[in-house]
Amino acid sequence: MYEPGFYQMYGLKDYIDYYKKNDSQLLSTIKRGSCSDEYYKSTIGGFSFNCEVPLYLSAKLQDNNISTKKRKDILIDEYQRKRNRLLYSQKIFEKIKDFSNEADPILMDVAEKHIRNAMYSIEHEKRMFDKVDDVLVTNSEVFEHEVLTEIFDLFFLGQIWRVAESICIKGSRQKICQVMDAADIQIKNLAKNVHQQGKFYQLPIRNNVKMQLGSILVISEELKKM
Repeated sequence: MYEPGFYQMYGLKDYIDYYKKNDSQLLSTIKRGSCSDEYYKSTIGGFSFNCEVPLYLSAKLQDNNISTKKRKDILIDEYQRKRNRLLYSQKIFEKIKDFSNEADPILMDVAEKHIRNAMYSIEHEKRMFDKVDDVLVTNSEVFEHEVLTEIFDLFFLGQIWRVAESICIKGSRQKICQVMDAADIQIKNLAKNVHQQGKFYQLPIRNNVKMQLGSILVISEELKKM
């Protein structure tokens, strides 16, 4: 982090360097390539800048008062929730795989890779527990690990739901339609819980567009000086 809200871009080399140093078991599991900005930065010295703006915010993200919870405890709780949801996802995905020849191949491939990578990721998190500073964290950090991570699980379950839907809409697999309905219930319950806990509010589109356009102008002026 350069300043609050300003971060260095990372790429494949950073993944490799991190795992070499912290968890070499994961080096053989990396199934991704580099990105264009990492390539031209290393070959011709290019410049890359991303201005990502939120569609929703919560006042809880700005609560930097110290909570009563310790970092290691909330990470262990987060791991257990992720693992339980991942095992549930694997269980329903196994039912879908029996009809993989009828599923959308792209959706199927993405969901399968997501499940595999998610398992690698949470096991990495588990191995890192002993390296965590066991200190009290802020309320915003608690919110991040107890609520915001649930949003990623929503995307995860949504991918599996879409695979099931690609089979169900063909009209001949009632078993898969039932799987899709079960996943739909999980998604709606989780989404309701996230919404209630997060008390999110939507940002005006005008503000987000102004932020992005303004960033382009600021960066353009800086590049002119180089």
